[in-house]
Amino acid sequence: MSKSIFSSIIWTTNVQIISMIMANYHLPFLDAYEKWINSKTYATLEEQSNEIWQFSNLFLYMLFDEEQKTGIFEIPAVIL
Repeated sequence: MSKSIFSSIIWTTNVQIISMIMANYHLPFLDAYEKWINSKTYATLEEQSNEIWQFSNLFLYMLFDEEQKTGIFEIPAVIL
């Protein structure tokens, strides 16, 4: 996949997940954005070779939310 296509996918994913964070954590945009980009979920998503960009936005949000609650980022073994 080209870098521009991957960037477009990530951009769209980021917009959706930040919207979910804003709604579920009751945060303004900048706070939700900061929380997202500082997460291990986001760092993993940015690495194209990890291929978690293929997961749904809801699933990625659930990984993020679990990371926030537990401090642990983990992709369930069933998925891999």
